[in-house]
Amino acid sequence: YAQFLVIYREGSIRDTVGFWKRYSDFEELAHKVMQAHEGCVAALANLSPLAVAEEPETEQLPNAITSWRLLQKRKRWYRCLDAGYLSLKIFLLERFLHDILFESSSPRLLREFVEGNAESD
Repeated sequence: YAQFLVIYREGSIRDTVGFWKRYSDFEELAHKVMQAHEGCVAALANLSPLAVAEEPETEQLPNAITSWRLLQKRKRWYRCLDAGYLSLKIFLLERFLHDILFESSSPRLLREFVEGNAESD
């Protein structure tokens, strides 16, 4: 199976860490993003235009969701370790992470993604 190097830095250059992630780790992250999006859509659908309510705590990340769906469309149904295919997959995974980074108001989601690996090492 393929593993993908994720380099994460929050703060100074000394705080830079790198972790090898499997595709299944990215799927778990995408599930969290999609689950938060579905929760927001359901909550907004039940609101009255005149209702006063607090904003939901979960963030909507539409570009990250679009990037993930694009990756899913390009996914092969069999294990493929071809260099060209892996290069495209790396690009799309990087785009997915960048969209999360730029759309999020805090690093919490990406921090949990990286720290999840640190606990299992």
